[in-house]
Amino acid sequence: MKEKKIILEIKGDWSTAKPYYVEAITAGFTMFVLRDTADADKIRALGKVEIISPVAKINPDFMLLDITAGMPGKDILDKFLGYSQKKCSFIRLGSKDDENLVIELVNKGVNMVLIEAKDWKVIPLENLIAEMQKKNATLAAKAKDVDEARLFLETLQVGVDGVFYAIDAAKKKVEAFDFGQWKRLMMASGSLELSSAEIVRIEDMGTGERVCVDTISMLGQGEGMLVGNHARGFFLIHGEIADTEFVNARPFRVNAGAVHSYTLKAENKTAYLSELKAGEAVMIVDWQGHTRVSRVGRVKIETRPMLLVEAKVGGETISAIIQNAETICLVDEAGKQISVSKLKKGDKVRVYQTGEKGRHFGKSIEEKIIEK
Repeated sequence: MKEKKIILEIKGDWSTAKPYYVEAITAGFTMFVLRDTADADKIRALGKVEIISPVAKINPDFMLLDITAGMPGKDILDKFLGYSQKKCSFIRLGSKDDENLVIELVNKGVNMVLIEAKDWKVIPLENLIAEMQKKNATLAAKAKDVDEARLFLETLQVGVDGVFYAIDAAKKKVEAFDFGQWKRLMMASGSLELSSAEIVRIEDMGTGERVCVDTISMLGQGEGMLVGNHARGFFLIHGEIADTEFVNARPFRVNAGAVHSYTLKAENKTAYLSELKAGEAVMIVDWQGHTRVSRVGRVKIETRPMLLVEAKVGGETISAIIQNAETICLVDEAGKQISVSKLKKGDKVRVYQTGEKGRHFGKSIEEKIIEK
């Protein structure tokens, strides 16, 4: 799962567009398509943003080549590809040839492709998503509304990397535009198929170093991070959202596991918990498998008493070593916390099985690996 992007184009003169930019940047939207270049400095003054524009003199973060009306001549294309900035193409899909053009441009070095279909169907989007998973480029689809955007972000479970939406500021006042639903869409941007596993072993491991991950997001009921000893399976470790008689809630925190443990990050890559650092993207997962991306604010590694927990699901055993404390919780079949201090054999908890044999530098690989 890549971190999803919402790209906005706000149409209108500065007096009507400014309130939209203010609200958008305040809500966390920072990528804009800009054709009226007179407003570039004013937009940048509002916050740190990324501008996509066809005009080189404003030094955009992405040079834009709009080929919705057809492929330009070789001289124009060569000039575009020669810019030092990142490059973005806007393409209208109408045939298989257009799909092939997207891949061709990415192979030539285009970093982002905005796509729009003349007759928008899911099938061409599925084709491109499948192809673009192999590429180091961003695929964003133009959406007519938030419902269509949601469809694009969830297609093939992977979804596009982002959506592009145009707002006509002159036709609708900013007070009537719901930035909240677009923000929720950006945050809840993927899914995994979780299952329930039966606890078969709980064993004291003595002391060891555990990793506590503080994110920059507030976690909700049933949310946490995926942690496991091996890449083939992960336990859902619940965020510390509840007060106890010993400590107050820390709803931004996942007290995750031992230093050697894997966690599943954005883009379906693993990382050792001990390697996480401030600013890094991590995957937040709820008990139903809905995922979103947050960032690490702080990581704390401290010596604590530890437990080995094993569970069986579908004939496979998965395990994790986690801190032995009342505040450390797994997640039951109803999305509720089960403290490890009360965990017992036979309890059912939420887990994620990858079906993978192993990882190499965080990426899934197919080779003979035995992990115990």
